[in-house]
Formats: sequence, structure tokens, C-alpha cells
Amino acid sequence: MICDIAPQSQYLDGRINILSVNVAKTVHIGKARIEPRIDVFNALNDNAVELAVVRYGPAWRNVTGILPARMVKLGVRVDF
Repeated sequence: MICDIAPQSQYLDGRINILSVNVAKTVHIGKARIEPRIDVFNALNDNAVELAVVRYGPAWRNVTGILPARMVKLGVRVDF
């Protein structure tokens, strides 16, 4: 017999918190404006569970998705 178990009914996983940080600085050189920037996504590198199997059976509570790993993005904007 297979029955569905309501999500979050037996185990409380809590909230998922993500910290993303970006830093930019504008520099004027002549008539040009240059803005280098750095973005860090999931800065604390938390690997919280996003998806899990909720149907009761042999795969019950298996993790099927977690937060993506820390990612850094570098960029520059130039206006002239």
C-alpha cells in the first residue's frame, strides 16, 4: 500500500536562507565612466535541501535537489 505523506508533516526542515552580495565602484576617467563589479551568489555556501521525495516508499525522504554552489561573477560596465 502506497500513501502520500503531507510535506513538512513529520520532519520540519526550516527555512532556506541565501546570502548574495554585490559590490560596484564607479570611476570617471575623462569622459568615460567605468564601473567594475563583483557578485557573489550563495556566499555562505549553504547546501540546504530544496526538493525531497515525499511519497512513502523505498525512496522516501531522498534528496532530489539542493541549493547551487557558491558562484562568483565578475563584470564591468563602460559608458563613453
